[in-house]
Amino acid sequence: NPADQLEKMAEVARSIVKTEADLDTYYGDDPFWRDAARESFDLSLEKLQDEMGVVTRYDAEQAQKQSAKRTAAPPSVEQMRHSKSCTPPVKQPGWLSQ
Repeated sequence: NPADQLEKMAEVARSIVKTEADLDTYYGDDPFWRDAARESFDLSLEKLQDEMGVVTRYDAEQAQKQSAKRTAAPPSVEQMRHSKSCTPPVKQPGWLSQ
């Protein structure tokens, strides 16, 4: 029964308790684990910063492309005539022009 399932899910959600522990409590007094955790954290942070650099550069390139599109002059009639992407106008059936 879906109502029973939702009630069970709500019950489980209410039973979840947040706990916090600092590294000394989590890893104990052994400095090896604390140092290993710190090194892992620092490496993850460096990787994240590198990835953010890629995202920032990509975002800047996209903004530059959009800016160039907005400031570009529209094509001239002559350019449109010689453009392969320009399609000729569709001829209207005779009954539409009457």
